[in-house]
Amino acid sequence: LGDAADRRGDHVQIGLLAANMENPAARRYAGMPEGKTGIRIENIFAGSGLDEFLKSDDVITSIDGYDVANDGTIDWNGLRLPCFSLADFKQVGESLSVKLIRKGKPLSVEIPLKGYQVGEMRANLYDRKPTYYIYAGMVFVPLNLEVMKTYSDQWVQKAPQELIYEIYFRPLVDHIPFDQPRVVQIRRLEHEVNAEESLFLYRLIESVNDRPVRTLQDLAQAFEKNQDEYHVIRFEEVDGITVLDRKEADAAHEEILEKYAISKDKRL
Repeated sequence: LGDAADRRGDHVQIGLLAANMENPAARRYAGMPEGKTGIRIENIFAGSGLDEFLKSDDVITSIDGYDVANDGTIDWNGLRLPCFSLADFKQVGESLSVKLIRKGKPLSVEIPLKGYQVGEMRANLYDRKPTYYIYAGMVFVPLNLEVMKTYSDQWVQKAPQELIYEIYFRPLVDHIPFDQPRVVQIRRLEHEVNAEESLFLYRLIESVNDRPVRTLQDLAQAFEKNQDEYHVIRFEEVDGITVLDRKEADAAHEEILEKYAISKDKRL
């Protein structure tokens, strides 16, 4: 079970992942009394603020007076709803009353609800101009769902698995905030100066000119501040590099923009 918390106006959801407790052995291990039901917290999203009140392995047994079943649902007026749907009825500034079991002991906490953005990297984006950086015919963008969809209609099955991991799993494993997208190269505007770059499309950029790249701004500065003879681009996972002659790449840059009718080489 999981709710990627976000905010639309004053609407909030809960920023955590939880697992069902339908396994009797798991319930006994968690110290749940006979007949008690609930769900076990697996991961609290970084930046949600919930880690002030909840911990991994806590078992949530009740929310706002509604008993949480082992499958994560509640009985709401005769309907079975996901328990975190109760947050849909709340506004920023209100709170949820949560009963839980922590290391075998019952606890009650009041969780204040606040605006918390997460998930844009994994969402369809509308009415927004894309950000990008072009240098010597190489097109770099922040990794997000819109980029993944350009790979293939079947991108879940066919895209490089490290990109899927980066979007959906790394924030949970490394406990870092969502929506800090890494940089990938998605296109090569053909020119002899960048001929070998087609080998590394849809690969995460590790560094440019020995500068670590975590954002598009990092990448832009790494190119623009380099005065060495070469530009050296390193890619994660494949341990690959691309080397460009800096003066040749600079000379080809404007030619490529004109050839492909590109008016601006960046939008950061």
